[in-house]
Formats: sequence, C-alpha cells, structure tokens
Amino acid sequence: MIDLSAYKKELNGKAIYVVGLARSGIATIEACRNSELRTFIWDDSKDQVAKVKLDRNISIMDPDNDNWDAVGIVILAPGIPLTHPEPHRIVELARANNIEIICDIELFHRVKPYAKTIGITGTNGKSTTTALTNHVLNDLGIKSYMGGNIGNAILSLPDENDATYIIEMSSYQLDLCPSFKPDISVILNISPDHLDRHGGMVGYIKAKEKIISNNLIIGIDNLICQEIYEEHNSAIPVSYSKDIDNGIYIDKKGVLHDNVKKCKLILYNLERLKGQHNQQNAAICYVIASHFYSQDGNNIHASMQSFEGLEHRQQLVKKIDNITFINDSKATNAEAASKAIKTYNDIYLILGGLEKEDGLNDIEPYLDHIKHCFLIGDATNSFAKWLDDQEVENTKSETMENAISQSYNMAKNDNEDVVILLSPACASFDQYPSFEKRGDDFIHLVEELDG
Repeated sequence: MIDLSAYKKELNGKAIYVVGLARSGIATIEACRNSELRTFIWDDSKDQVAKVKLDRNISIMDPDNDNWDAVGIVILAPGIPLTHPEPHRIVELARANNIEIICDIELFHRVKPYAKTIGITGTNGKSTTTALTNHVLNDLGIKSYMGGNIGNAILSLPDENDATYIIEMSSYQLDLCPSFKPDISVILNISPDHLDRHGGMVGYIKAKEKIISNNLIIGIDNLICQEIYEEHNSAIPVSYSKDIDNGIYIDKKGVLHDNVKKCKLILYNLERLKGQHNQQNAAICYVIASHFYSQDGNNIHASMQSFEGLEHRQQLVKKIDNITFINDSKATNAEAASKAIKTYNDIYLILGGLEKEDGLNDIEPYLDHIKHCFLIGDATNSFAKWLDDQEVENTKSETMENAISQSYNMAKNDNEDVVILLSPACASFDQYPSFEKRGDDFIHLVEELDG
C-alpha cells in the first residue's frame, strides 16, 4: 500500500475528502487510514457508505453541510462527472470553496514524484497492453506493478522505490491529473467514445493528450493520432499500415521492423495475441522493454509467448467439436468489437447491450466474417434494423442464455470450423453491472453446454 504520510504537510491539518466509494475510493481510504490522515468520505449510495469502517480519522461528511472549511483536497472517483453532462454537485461545491479536485493517480504522483511510471491510454487495447507490458517486464527481471484503470487501484499497490508502476489511464482519470506526467507515455489510438462525459470529440481528445510526456510512444494508424504525432514528432511512432523510417512498423506478415534499432522481431506466432490490433499492442510493449529498458528482442518475444492473455478480451473459453467459444465482453464499442470480428472467420456473433453513439458502423467492413448475429439487451431492435439493412441474418435473442442456446444449436449443424463470439459492441449496464459480469455469465453458460 502506498504511504501517504508525506502529504500531511500539504494538508496543513485539513482532511482529504474521498468522494465515490468504489474500487479506487476504498483503496484511497485505506491508504489514508494506514498513514493516519484525517479523511472525510461520501457516496450518493448509502450502501457504499455503509461498507466503510469509520474511526477517529475516518468520518462521513454530507456535502451539503458547512464543513468545507475543514477540507484540504477532494479525491474524486473517475466515474463521477467532472464537467459533462453536468458537474456533480460535490464538484460545484468544491469549486465554490476553492478546493482542488484530483484523482488517486494524481495523489500517488504527489507522494511519489520520483517513482518510475509508464502511463498507457487509448480508446481500445490499453488493458491488454498494460497487462502484457507488466508480464514481460516482470518476466525479464524488472520489478513492476500494474494498476489504475485495470486490476488494483494505484494506492493499493506495494510502495517500493525500485519498482516501475504501469498505469492504465482512462480519459476520466486523465481529466483529474493536473500535474502527473508518466516517465513513458503511450497513446494507442483515439476514436469516439465517452463523448457525453467530455462534451464532444474535442474534449475527449484533449483529455487523452494530457498523458503526453517527454517519452511518448504513439500508434499512428488513425488520423487523430497521426495529427498528435505531427505535433510531437520526437515521439516513437508505431504503425501496422505504413513503413516509417524513424519508428516501428508491423508488416502484413506480422513481422515487426524496428527502423530505429535496425532489427526485426516475429510477432505472428504469438498464440494469445491474435489479430493486427494485438500485434500493435505487442509492438508497443516491445518498444517499452527494448528502447527504455534495453532488453534484447528475442528475450522480449520469449516473454510474450508466456503471456496468458486478458480475461474478457478475445478469451478462449472452450472448444466443442468444430465450435470455438470466444469471450470478448470487454468490447464495449463497435471499434473494439471490429478487432475481434476481423480476426476470425465464420462467426456466430452475440451483440448488444446499452448502445453507444456510433452504433455498429465500425464493424461494417467485416460483415462477411459473420454467419449470423444473436442480439441481446436494449440495443436488440436498433441493431436488428441496422443488420437487416445490411442483409445480415440475425435473431432477437434478448438474453445471453437464449443467445448461447440458439447460436450453439445453429453451429452444431455447421460442417465447418466456426466461432461463437461474444463481442457486444455495447456497454453492459442494461443487463449487467459490468462487462466482467457479462463475460462471466457467458463463460458459465458455455461451460454448462454438453460437449
């Protein structure tokens, strides 16, 4: 757990106000408790508040009372609106009282300003890249821990001066980090997502750009990232669409060409990192390990081979005869889903949930990979209409249980090798509390099938 004692002087006798008591909020409270920092807490859910053990240093503060004079700083959960669609009332009250609002990652930076950090962001692929990089560095004998928007909250990680902290960062978290700049920053890609929380695409891009530090690695295969690179051309560019003299290029055969170090690395045989997008993720990991940690490319490749993959991201669940079941529940928008769809052929696809603004447009180029779609959740009727217009066969399954039963019965009559793929292209919150729970339900139902 990160020691916050050094922040006592900054507080000058005032309290840290932890707002939002999910994973990062609870970790912040425990770090404050461990460091004996005076702490106020709040969550709009009384059930969440009730889960916190109170003591002489930890107490509940109703934001509508007059105790703001005792607050030194607000640690806001990233899920709470800072600016759009409208600021949460606590945000407005904190601003009215001239109190700074940050997140736990910014607090980590303030108490450990000299910690070695790698920050990874992007619309898609950041969890895989973070987990892969953490695996590879540790496998190569470089002590590292990962946290932030993946796995453990940053303040719950071990406090070690010789460790590297690999931090997956969402746009929400970046908006709450006014001074943190990682030693190595990564932008994988940027496409429309969470636009309601940033007031549109311009605000979303600005949030992502906040990660940029002196050592930037950036994927340049979409126009937005290409434009960012042109403004920061000292960065290391990574591409799978064009050979670049001063960067990293992955060719169509899956061979990485490091045009800086003048060497090559085979990526196409990485069993747990299938698809062009995963080759880009692996290339980013290679750059971090090779360029910044001076590791040999062959050793990096060997470490990548032992990576087990990420749960709910093109996760192999089971194979029954000619049918392979893949859980890609983490694909919460169409662009993310398109990465899996173009990786496989002859797909029985389970789609649906809480629809995002761009619908299914990003999967359109890969519709020939799909044999039949099974639609679940709130998006069922909307997706059915779009698929009908595209002349793609579909079934309104409504629930995951129906979708798996129907797709399995159809696939059993197929003489070819086929894939039943859950890649919803939607948020999960209509039927599940998280994409993890959605993926777990898929896995559970698949495991119950005969075969």
